[in-house]
Amino acid sequence: MAAVETVGKQLTLDYVPANEDIAELVNAQASLTDLPAYLLDFRPILMFDSIIIAIGNASTLARGRSFKSPSPRPTCVRW
Repeated sequence: MAAVETVGKQLTLDYVPANEDIAELVNAQASLTDLPAYLLDFRPILMFDSIIIAIGNASTLARGRSFKSPSPRPTCVRW
């Protein structure tokens, strides 16, 4: 995809419950502040203009993460 095609588009990193059991537990809570998120497994998802383009492995929110972009580096043009 050319860089010009990304203008005005939205890139979103979101976290969703890792499985249905966790999703039900999260949805049953009146407030998410009552639920310690670091004890539950979530899965990162990367969306481009509301379309899921990548799904990560499940882990707790307290663990460190790295993000590697599959896109190539921009090239420098000299005039």
